[in-house]
Amino acid sequence: MTIIPIISRQIAFAKFESQTGEFSVYYHTGKVENYTGFNLEDIQALWDSANRYDTLMRLTESRRLPQTTPT
Repeated sequence: MTIIPIISRQIAFAKFESQTGEFSVYYHTGKVENYTGFNLEDIQALWDSANRYDTLMRLTESRRLPQTTPT
């Protein structure tokens, strides 16, 4: 597991699970969004970025997992 700090008013941090490729974004409000299809190159690009928020938005644009609602 890798924790990546994201400097943002909305986002607290992101977490990457290398074994599953799942990437989670944790908001200050408590909301969590999950994404799939991430790899180590994506995570390295995020770490190396001068603007992690913009890089995060670009990387997550088309990878969101469907939200499940409790029944």
